Amino acid sequence: MFVTFDELSDPLTVRQIDPLNLEAEFGAGVRLLSVTLATTDEPASDGTIKSILPWLGDFPEPSLDPTGDYRDATLADKLQHGDFLRD
Repeated sequence: MFVTFDELSDPLTVRQIDPLNLEAEFGAGVRLLSVTLATTDEPASDGTIKSILPWLGDFPEPSLDPTGDYRDATLADKLQHGDFLRD
């Protein structure tokens, strides 16, 4: 899943975007060329994502909207802090 935030300081502004149609979100000519994943023994970088998303907590369980109504769940209700953090 690819997401973006209208306001990085506000987790409730999260929106899902289509990775196959990045032009719709970011403009003409924008596309994903490749993604490379690698297994490593190196520790996870600490602090980089939290400097960009300052509202991220230390615990993975809270949703981005802890006050949300799960009967009519938004994307912010479904995503958790842990979706952006890894040990």
